[in-house]
Amino acid sequence: MMRRYPVPVLAVRLDASERPWRLSPESNPELRLINVPVARAPGQVGVPYSFTALPGRYLMALLQNLQSAHRSEWGLVINPALNIQPDELSAIRADLWEIGAQSTSPASDVILFQDYEEQILAYGWSAETLRSALPLDDLRFLSGIDASLDAHLLTQLGFRVLKRMLRTPERPPHLPALMQFRGMNVISRYSVRSRLAMLHAEKNETLAVVTHHAGDVLLAVKAIQNSQTPVTGMVVHEAYADVVRLIAPDLKLIEVKGPLPARGEVFSPAHALNDEILYFQRFVLPILPADASFLFMRPCRGYMHADYTLAGQIAFALGQNGDELNFPVGALLEAPDPFSQQYGKLPCIRGRRILLHFDGGWPLKVYPQALQRTLIDTLRAKGFQPSVLGNTFPDVPSHAFTNLEALKSLLEEHDALIGMDSFPCHFASQALKLPTLCLYASTRIENLAHAASDYLALEQGLTCSPCGERYVCPRFGGTDCRNFVPPDTVAELVEQCLIRA
Repeated sequence: MMRRYPVPVLAVRLDASERPWRLSPESNPELRLINVPVARAPGQVGVPYSFTALPGRYLMALLQNLQSAHRSEWGLVINPALNIQPDELSAIRADLWEIGAQSTSPASDVILFQDYEEQILAYGWSAETLRSALPLDDLRFLSGIDASLDAHLLTQLGFRVLKRMLRTPERPPHLPALMQFRGMNVISRYSVRSRLAMLHAEKNETLAVVTHHAGDVLLAVKAIQNSQTPVTGMVVHEAYADVVRLIAPDLKLIEVKGPLPARGEVFSPAHALNDEILYFQRFVLPILPADASFLFMRPCRGYMHADYTLAGQIAFALGQNGDELNFPVGALLEAPDPFSQQYGKLPCIRGRRILLHFDGGWPLKVYPQALQRTLIDTLRAKGFQPSVLGNTFPDVPSHAFTNLEALKSLLEEHDALIGMDSFPCHFASQALKLPTLCLYASTRIENLAHAASDYLALEQGLTCSPCGERYVCPRFGGTDCRNFVPPDTVAELVEQCLIRA
């Protein structure tokens, strides 16, 4: 028998725009609402911001919030993929009342509420379902975009699913709740299809797609190793496969062949293959196993909109709530004066053999040519023995990069590395624990300076950084970034690190 009185409902929404909805208790006594903010820094309340988390990961986090807070109500997860409006919650609430969802034996475990454009407004969960142990590692693959695919996945997982179309106010199609790059909806669909195929094959294999570049691959490996994640393998461009083999030999490895984005013939940002979706479709999708699921760990949105490190943002996307906290930011100094700074966090350098790496991957991340020579001469004047990786100086021992094993051996022959925000610094500090001074310029130090023993990140602290540019400084002109710490300061700081050791 259908009941015709108000159904108690607890709704949870992702407050991505920092505009919490307010409900009047008098007009909605049977409806409770939790606004879950997007946390932009460690220690803030909310669901962590992640540059690579697809909507399904946020659905998973909101569902966990719903489970922990519900009493005996039906639960609603407002779709975090789209910017749903408050009046649509009212329509959903009225529909729950209309269909008598509070009957003692509900006909559905999950209800997908859609508008006339078949956009998903919310996921309704019966109280009985919320009291059970949910397969969260499967539910993280929900698309938030395609109701038919999501219903198929939920059915495959054993839920009784009902799709309900609602009349909502006329308005343009919903915008994403969190900014995202073009093509991410397509990636979400591919991801849920991959999980369906894996379940149908009765397998348990999840691949992290992190095709490029070396630093991203390294940080993703560290995130996998230090998170509670279902990932069992990685999809990586063949140029960076050695990073996985060396650091995580137990992970299954699938190698992508073909051009490298932002390198060689694809160097220009305007090249079509620098679009994540196009590169994925042409070079990654054809080699993915038909019976494995995948988590897309390439950027869905910009990483600079939060203070979490890149590894922390990746860890949230592929792991569990709280895994992002395993990756705090490293020790930072702005335009340090070695004679006035506190030295509690400075690296301990135990010898005078210093390897220099001046190349950061694009012009504004390269230590200016004139400063390179000055730093070499200043280090020598202080009794250090500098050598250079990647550049050639006629009077300085110079080393070309050949392969990862050779780089590892070279780093182990030195007492410290001074480098840019690029792979050698990340590899030296994260994988080898070599004392490292990393010189930052136009990139955001809070996201990229990962905590490690004997690691220090340096910059001048100019307010124009990060600028997001690669080739020409938008403030002063030219291809040199003025946020680099000058050579004299770097050399004096290295000397102080040696004295401490």
